Amino acid sequence: ALTLPVLQAALFLPLLLAASLTDCRRRTIPNAICILIAAAGLISFSPAKLFGPLAAVPFFLGALWDESGMGGGDIKLVAASGLMLGFFGCLWGSMAGLALAILWHGAAALYRKCRKEPPVPMGRAALPLAPFLSVGLAAVTIMNLGGN
Repeated sequence: ALTLPVLQAALFLPLLLAASLTDCRRRTIPNAICILIAAAGLISFSPAKLFGPLAAVPFFLGALWDESGMGGGDIKLVAASGLMLGFFGCLWGSMAGLALAILWHGAAALYRKCRKEPPVPMGRAALPLAPFLSVGLAAVTIMNLGGN
């Protein structure tokens, strides 16, 4: 039998993939994807999940701190995912995604250094964040399906 959490995950995971692919190609996340993610989160409504979008506050504050760094699409993606995963689920997923991004880009910088290539100047490289956030958010979604 198809349960509501399985239905939500079946909608959420492809939308995360779409957000990631679009962010990689165009460095933007369409509003329609974020709206669909929020709608998927409302399939199995819980008043506690209304606090989920607050997990995007650190991203919003980061964007205010440095306007050239964080994109609005990343903020909206995390806020919409908060309706899906709730505050703590979204916070853990986002932190896992950010940790993965740091590790990936650190490894890439180390690789460039070993090859004696010039480093990419900070602020010059537009880095898509949605793929990394999506991996963290997807991991939390899958763990929730397993009952953890």
